[in-house]
Amino acid sequence: MSNIYKARGKSDQNFMQGGYKNVVLWAPIDTFLVVSHPTLSTLAGEKLTITDDHTFGVDDGFFSWLCKLHSVTIKTETTGDPGAQSLVHSCEFILLGDDASTLDQLRDLLNDNCMFLLKDQDCLTSDKYVQLGDDCLAPEVNVSFDGKTTKEGLKEYTVKITVKDKRFFYAGTVTEKP
Repeated sequence: MSNIYKARGKSDQNFMQGGYKNVVLWAPIDTFLVVSHPTLSTLAGEKLTITDDHTFGVDDGFFSWLCKLHSVTIKTETTGDPGAQSLVHSCEFILLGDDASTLDQLRDLLNDNCMFLLKDQDCLTSDKYVQLGDDCLAPEVNVSFDGKTTKEGLKEYTVKITVKDKRFFYAGTVTEKP
Protein backbone atom coordinates (compact mmCIF):
# COMPACT_ATOMS: atom_id res chain seq x y z
CA MET A 1 0.00 0.00 0.00
CA SER A 2 1.50 3.34 -1.02
CA ASN A 3 1.76 6.19 1.42
CA ILE A 4 -0.48 8.91 -0.05
CA TYR A 5 0.55 11.33 2.66
CA LYS A 6 4.12 11.67 1.40
CA ALA A 7 2.86 13.52 -1.70
CA ARG A 8 1.23 16.25 0.38
CA GLY A 9 3.25 19.28 1.31
CA LYS A 10 2.96 21.25 4.50
CA SER A 11 0.50 24.12 4.24
CA ASP A 12 1.66 27.63 5.10
CA GLN A 13 -0.30 29.01 8.04
CA ASN A 14 1.66 32.27 8.42
CA PHE A 15 -0.45 35.43 8.63
CA MET A 16 -3.70 33.46 8.49
CA GLN A 17 -6.84 34.54 10.32
CA GLY A 18 -9.43 31.95 11.21
CA GLY A 19 -13.16 31.93 10.71
CA TYR A 20 -15.53 33.22 8.07
CA LYS A 21 -16.81 36.68 7.21
CA ASN A 22 -20.19 37.85 8.43
CA VAL A 23 -21.82 37.19 5.05
CA VAL A 24 -23.47 34.01 3.73
CA LEU A 25 -24.32 33.73 0.03
CA TRP A 26 -26.96 31.36 -1.32
CA ALA A 27 -28.75 30.61 -4.58
CA PRO A 28 -31.46 28.19 -5.69
CA ILE A 29 -29.99 25.51 -7.97
CA ASP A 30 -32.60 26.16 -10.67
CA THR A 31 -31.22 29.70 -11.21
CA PHE A 32 -27.80 28.44 -12.36
CA LEU A 33 -27.02 28.03 -16.05
CA VAL A 34 -23.85 26.07 -15.19
CA VAL A 35 -22.81 24.56 -11.85
CA SER A 36 -19.09 23.88 -11.99
CA HIS A 37 -17.44 20.90 -10.32
CA PRO A 38 -13.92 20.06 -9.16
CA THR A 39 -11.57 18.73 -11.81
CA LEU A 40 -10.60 15.07 -11.62
CA SER A 41 -7.01 15.08 -10.48
CA THR A 42 -4.62 13.14 -8.30
CA LEU A 43 -3.12 16.33 -6.81
CA ALA A 44 -3.86 16.97 -3.14
CA GLY A 45 -6.91 19.21 -2.72
CA GLU A 46 -7.87 19.26 -6.41
CA LYS A 47 -10.77 16.84 -5.88
CA LEU A 48 -12.37 19.44 -3.59
CA THR A 49 -11.45 22.71 -5.35
CA ILE A 50 -13.72 24.31 -7.95
CA THR A 51 -11.83 26.76 -10.16
CA ASP A 52 -14.36 27.29 -12.97
CA ASP A 53 -17.14 29.86 -12.52
CA HIS A 54 -20.73 29.04 -11.68
CA THR A 55 -22.88 30.97 -14.15
CA PHE A 56 -26.40 32.38 -13.90
CA GLY A 57 -29.06 33.67 -16.23
CA VAL A 58 -29.78 37.38 -16.59
CA ASP A 59 -30.79 39.03 -13.29
CA ASP A 60 -29.86 35.94 -11.27
CA GLY A 61 -26.99 35.28 -8.89
CA PHE A 62 -26.20 34.58 -5.26
CA PHE A 63 -28.25 36.34 -2.58
CA SER A 64 -26.13 37.94 0.12
CA TRP A 65 -27.21 37.72 3.77
CA LEU A 66 -25.83 39.91 6.53
CA CYS A 67 -24.94 37.80 9.53
CA LYS A 68 -24.07 38.71 13.07
CA LEU A 69 -20.34 39.38 13.37
CA HIS A 70 -18.31 36.24 14.19
CA SER A 71 -21.40 34.01 14.11
CA VAL A 72 -20.58 32.01 10.95
CA THR A 73 -19.04 28.64 11.88
CA ILE A 74 -18.51 25.26 10.23
CA LYS A 75 -18.20 21.93 11.99
CA THR A 76 -17.35 18.55 10.43
CA GLU A 77 -18.09 15.16 11.96
CA THR A 78 -17.73 11.54 10.94
CA THR A 79 -20.86 9.51 10.27
CA GLY A 80 -21.48 5.87 9.31
CA ASP A 81 -20.19 2.47 10.22
CA PRO A 82 -16.48 1.59 10.03
CA GLY A 83 -15.55 0.85 6.44
CA ALA A 84 -18.41 3.02 5.13
CA GLN A 85 -17.75 6.31 6.87
CA SER A 86 -18.18 9.77 5.41
CA LEU A 87 -18.17 13.38 6.61
CA VAL A 88 -21.14 15.53 7.55
CA HIS A 89 -20.55 19.29 7.40
CA SER A 90 -22.74 21.71 9.29
CA CYS A 91 -22.66 25.48 9.17
CA GLU A 92 -24.41 27.68 11.67
CA PHE A 93 -24.87 31.45 11.63
CA ILE A 94 -27.10 34.18 12.98
CA LEU A 95 -28.99 36.00 10.25
CA LEU A 96 -29.93 39.60 11.00
CA GLY A 97 -33.16 41.14 9.74
CA ASP A 98 -36.85 41.31 10.40
CA ASP A 99 -38.97 42.10 7.42
CA ALA A 100 -41.29 40.11 5.18
CA SER A 101 -38.57 39.34 2.61
CA THR A 102 -36.28 37.81 5.27
CA LEU A 103 -39.01 35.51 6.49
CA ASP A 104 -40.04 34.61 2.91
CA GLN A 105 -36.46 33.67 2.02
CA LEU A 106 -36.07 31.57 5.17
CA ARG A 107 -39.35 29.74 4.57
CA ASP A 108 -38.47 29.05 0.93
CA LEU A 109 -35.04 27.64 1.90
CA LEU A 110 -36.58 24.94 4.04
CA ASN A 111 -37.71 22.86 1.05
CA ASP A 112 -35.71 24.29 -1.84
CA ASN A 113 -32.63 22.90 -3.55
CA CYS A 114 -29.97 25.56 -2.80
CA MET A 115 -26.21 26.03 -2.71
CA PHE A 116 -24.38 28.11 -0.08
CA LEU A 117 -21.07 29.98 -0.12
CA LEU A 118 -19.18 31.17 2.96
CA LYS A 119 -16.40 33.70 2.49
CA ASP A 120 -13.10 32.95 4.19
CA GLN A 121 -12.13 35.53 6.80
CA ASP A 122 -8.49 35.60 5.72
CA CYS A 123 -7.92 38.88 3.90
CA LEU A 124 -4.88 37.50 2.07
CA THR A 125 -7.05 34.94 0.24
CA SER A 126 -10.30 36.87 0.21
CA ASP A 127 -11.39 35.39 -3.12
CA LYS A 128 -11.82 31.97 -1.49
CA TYR A 129 -15.15 30.52 -0.46
CA VAL A 130 -16.38 27.30 1.11
CA GLN A 131 -19.27 25.84 -0.87
CA LEU A 132 -21.88 23.65 0.79
CA GLY A 133 -24.04 21.59 -1.57
CA ASP A 134 -24.08 21.28 -5.34
CA ASP A 135 -26.53 20.43 -8.13
CA CYS A 136 -26.60 16.79 -6.95
CA LEU A 137 -27.18 17.18 -3.20
CA ALA A 138 -28.66 20.20 -1.47
CA PRO A 139 -28.00 20.93 2.18
CA GLU A 140 -30.73 20.53 4.78
CA VAL A 141 -31.73 23.88 6.32
CA ASN A 142 -33.11 24.44 9.83
CA VAL A 143 -34.18 27.81 11.24
CA SER A 144 -34.90 28.87 14.80
CA PHE A 145 -36.02 32.19 16.23
CA ASP A 146 -36.16 33.07 19.92
CA GLY A 147 -37.13 36.76 19.74
CA LYS A 148 -33.64 38.15 20.37
CA THR A 149 -33.06 41.68 19.09
CA THR A 150 -29.73 43.45 18.54
CA LYS A 151 -29.09 46.92 19.95
CA GLU A 152 -29.78 48.22 16.42
CA GLY A 153 -33.27 46.67 16.52
CA LEU A 154 -32.63 43.75 14.16
CA LYS A 155 -34.02 40.28 14.90
CA GLU A 156 -31.69 37.28 15.11
CA TYR A 157 -32.55 34.06 13.24
CA THR A 158 -30.27 31.08 13.87
CA VAL A 159 -29.79 29.12 10.65
CA LYS A 160 -28.13 25.69 10.50
CA ILE A 161 -27.13 24.12 7.19
CA THR A 162 -26.13 20.43 7.08
CA VAL A 163 -24.82 18.44 4.11
CA LYS A 164 -23.15 15.05 3.71
CA ASP A 165 -19.82 15.03 1.81
CA LYS A 166 -20.65 18.05 -0.41
CA ARG A 167 -18.16 20.61 0.94
CA PHE A 168 -15.92 22.24 -1.66
CA PHE A 169 -13.47 25.11 -1.96
CA TYR A 170 -14.79 27.57 -4.56
CA ALA A 171 -12.20 29.80 -6.24
CA GLY A 172 -14.31 30.96 -9.21
CA THR A 173 -16.05 34.28 -9.72
CA VAL A 174 -19.03 34.99 -7.49
CA THR A 175 -22.00 36.60 -9.22
CA GLU A 176 -24.41 38.32 -6.84
CA LYS A 177 -28.05 38.93 -7.70
CA PRO A 178 -28.49 42.56 -8.84
